[in-house]
Amino acid sequence: MKAIAINRFGGVDTLVPRDLPVPGIGPGEVLVRVEVAGVGEWDPFEREGGYAEMMGMTPEFPYVLGSEGAGRSPQSGRA
Repeated sequence: MKAIAINRFGGVDTLVPRDLPVPGIGPGEVLVRVEVAGVGEWDPFEREGGYAEMMGMTPEFPYVLGSEGAGRSPQSGRA
């Protein structure tokens, strides 16, 4: 899949286009082919490591930012 990811926390210079494997899905999950992605006002805070620090998390890099999008399930072809 094509994604914009970061290899470390920091500024906009850390955003890198990447070809990454399609994530696996588990029970109760749905794979969605994102057709439109949004950028929220909170995304710079996440890119700079603010959420990871606040939540005590250590994400794996490359880290794909974002939680806002719309698309289709490749299995059903439906939105």
